[in-house]
Amino acid sequence: MNDQQRRKIFDVMKRVPVKKDEVVIRQGDQGDWFYVVDSGEYSVTITPPDGGAPIEILKYTTGGGTNPCFGELALMYSKPRAATVTSTTDGMLWAMDRRSFRSILMKSSTSNTIKTLRSVEVLKSLSVGQLQRLADVLTEVTFKEGDYVVTQGQVDSTFYIISDGSVKVSKKEAPSETLMELSKGQYFGERALLKHEPRAANVIATTKLKCFYVSKDSFEEVLGPLQAIIDDDRIAREKQAASKQLQLEAEGLTGVDFGSFTLIGQTVLNDPTAMVLVSFKGKEYTVKALSKAKVEAMSLQSRVLNERAILAGLSQTHNFVPQALVSLTDTSYIYWVFKVTIACALSELMEKAGALKENEAKFYIACVASGLQHLHQLDIIYRNVYPEALVVTTEGYLQLMDMSFAVKTDSGDKPRDYCGAAHYLSPEQVSGQGHDQSVDYWACGILMYEMMLESNPWLTGDAAKDSELGIYARISAHKGGSLMDTGLSEKAEIFLNGLLEPAADQRLGVRGVGPEEIRANSWMADMDWYALSNSSLTGPHASATKAVKPPPASLTDKYTGDDAWCKEFKDSSFTTK
Repeated sequence: MNDQQRRKIFDVMKRVPVKKDEVVIRQGDQGDWFYVVDSGEYSVTITPPDGGAPIEILKYTTGGGTNPCFGELALMYSKPRAATVTSTTDGMLWAMDRRSFRSILMKSSTSNTIKTLRSVEVLKSLSVGQLQRLADVLTEVTFKEGDYVVTQGQVDSTFYIISDGSVKVSKKEAPSETLMELSKGQYFGERALLKHEPRAANVIATTKLKCFYVSKDSFEEVLGPLQAIIDDDRIAREKQAASKQLQLEAEGLTGVDFGSFTLIGQTVLNDPTAMVLVSFKGKEYTVKALSKAKVEAMSLQSRVLNERAILAGLSQTHNFVPQALVSLTDTSYIYWVFKVTIACALSELMEKAGALKENEAKFYIACVASGLQHLHQLDIIYRNVYPEALVVTTEGYLQLMDMSFAVKTDSGDKPRDYCGAAHYLSPEQVSGQGHDQSVDYWACGILMYEMMLESNPWLTGDAAKDSELGIYARISAHKGGSLMDTGLSEKAEIFLNGLLEPAADQRLGVRGVGPEEIRANSWMADMDWYALSNSSLTGPHASATKAVKPPPASLTDKYTGDDAWCKEFKDSSFTTK
């Protein structure tokens, strides 16, 4: 670290007095703090796996003029403590938390770092959310001119990004020959994230050099194996090929207007939106109709334009995120045509069904989680996991169809706006500190709670206490793992608490191996994800949704305002772009 960084580190460290026999860190607990010994003696013990008596393996003391430290892995990631440290005398420690340490080390802006990461060939398949998590575990290191950053033949697994200075690349066979020169914003060692093998060349600092680095182990700690990520990207490209069928479907709608369809009935009404079932040449579609008059009265013009941009960018087909085939307009409405048949909103189903059984809730949560994973791979935060916004097909499958609050985050900047229902917002949304895809998994947890318990954890039923400020105060005060004794199974409670983890980077769905952790969770052990992805499972309420008879559609609003705000809308195909 440079002198300025060291001074900042000293400034954020806090003094921690300890008493004899006080446990400083406990084996198995999550680690967030790093400690330097100022005075006193400390015993390091490990409890054997069989639960026998603790074994002392080390003692920390300032004898000999040294100041030992412990808990340094906590500066990299929240990993269970490997041992217990107990004070054997009164003493004094200096402590620093990981967040402060990271904020001091990360000198360059996150967006610039993410742009550099995105330029790395083996990282191109990562979403912005994944790149943000990777940026969070980068560590800064400095070298003097002439230092060897990488030595040919050495075996290590570290990837570097140059934040300041330059390097030259050479080989032992021709040390005076420079194979290439790299400078600020460029990188080297990326193959180390895939394979643990000897370095193929020397990398030598030609100036004072500052780099960010991450090891293969740290990379996999937050994102899982890179090869698995690359394989997932290949599968996504194969799915994109399946969208050709939808393109053909869209071509069959070329030149139609809304009057070309036969109205069957209205399935969802959520102003300013109405969803109606229609037929055309023997095929059924769902049309999402937006009343221009209501959009203007509710000042939602920017939301509608944003939704148009999001829908236009959905170029890959997915079972739970339907693509808009075409957009249509007339004097009073904007229409999007989808190749799905919607029966009702999830809120209507929940109202009729009452508290859902665990296997029923599990099915819907799996649908939502699968759809979210797809959107997150496209750098889209959905921000609308909410019973009124989620809709159910006649086959009983959930659809993430309302993109009015969705946001594209490919710039790397975290959104800070407030949108959606207050009692579905995450702690980081409430604090306005910036949020990422993890907010969708928090909302998924609230949805699970409401489906199974018929209540919301932040609502009391008292109108005075349930003001937005009251709700936000309860959300902000929530402690991880505190939703116990809910009456749910132990596995369901653990899963729910994982989703409702206040620390965004430790939330189920983004930590460790990301969305795959949801699939591998013990509560989801009996979920057939392959059958779900092929829509070959029977939805828990499929018989009810198939039996829904939609009431007559009523699209009678008239618009006499200025059409300038919606001039971008015109009859067009989305999937044939």
